[in-house]
Amino acid sequence: MTGVSLPGIKASGNGGNFRIWEKDRTRVEQDIVEGLPFEAFVSERGRFDGMFDFLLRSGLWQAAVEMRPSGLKKDNGIGYRLLNGVECLREMAGIDTPANCGPLLKDAYLMERIGFTAEKVASRQAQDRTVIDPESLSNHLARFTEPDLEAGFLQHLQVIRSKRWLRGGVYAVDGHDILIPYGQGYEGAHRISEGAYGYKLLVLLNIQDDCELVVGYILGGLQESEITMLRRLLARLDKTMGPLREWLKILLMDRGYWGTDLFCELKQDYGIDFVSRVRDQKLELNGHIQRQLEEADRSWSSFQEQRQFSGSQETQNVRVTALRPITLISDETPEHRQIGVNIVRCNRMKMARPSWIPTARTSRAPITSPA
Repeated sequence: MTGVSLPGIKASGNGGNFRIWEKDRTRVEQDIVEGLPFEAFVSERGRFDGMFDFLLRSGLWQAAVEMRPSGLKKDNGIGYRLLNGVECLREMAGIDTPANCGPLLKDAYLMERIGFTAEKVASRQAQDRTVIDPESLSNHLARFTEPDLEAGFLQHLQVIRSKRWLRGGVYAVDGHDILIPYGQGYEGAHRISEGAYGYKLLVLLNIQDDCELVVGYILGGLQESEITMLRRLLARLDKTMGPLREWLKILLMDRGYWGTDLFCELKQDYGIDFVSRVRDQKLELNGHIQRQLEEADRSWSSFQEQRQFSGSQETQNVRVTALRPITLISDETPEHRQIGVNIVRCNRMKMARPSWIPTARTSRAPITSPA
């Protein structure tokens, strides 16, 4: 991929020593056909063009580059918008650290596209140097605080919501452990009993047929409970994105979030229905499930679904049956809140996995959770 411009023109008279690069694609294309001279910034990363254009058109690029770090005292030197643009390119290129950005920072076409002047790019090219020093990017990133990043993320969410890209009201939450070898010096990195250092990341995803969009996250120590982190995340989103009951209709969770106290909060405090697997076979709930399954007149529905295992698609036969609602009682005192849940038994091949969704009305149709 190349960026084209007319040859640099030196100013005449006493106006100073500077050059002007006129960007005129139509004229340059004609000059190429006629064999006239032109200049081109050659890029080995033209594959980023589609993504870059999408970010520009959607407004996501503007939201990203406008993030001003709190640690920046004066707006001198390289502008923070340009440095933010370089960081976006680094993420798009999948480069792990700024120290490894040398080839990217020599890419004249991309540097010119994100806002560096043609004069600076050409000057650095002539010296076989990067457009900026990688250390400048490292220092820039170090100036951001956690509130800065949270504010920037919310700006991105505003763009996404304005485009109506969040659809369906179905969301999923999941936690991830980020382990760091020899992580004693990392800010906020906690050690667990096994001796590992790192963080726990909790993300909230909008689930759609063709994509998953991150709409919330929270970072904590490895030793923190995912239930506790979920409570903090929901409380924050309820304030920053508006009442949860207005946009978060169903929350998908794995069995690690099991807890009647949490279930009561989701349904009764936030108005959120949810789907979760039963945590383990030792729960008293499983006795109620088994007794209903042994009923002689139990009816089942069957269908087939496509499942992906190790990158390959597999068709599975699925049998489901809906059980009568069961009431769970919270351990919280003094209220001991109660919640009614609908139970769905789902058999895939030889594997049986109980799944359920809470509902305030027992007449509501049960929903099968994904396995």
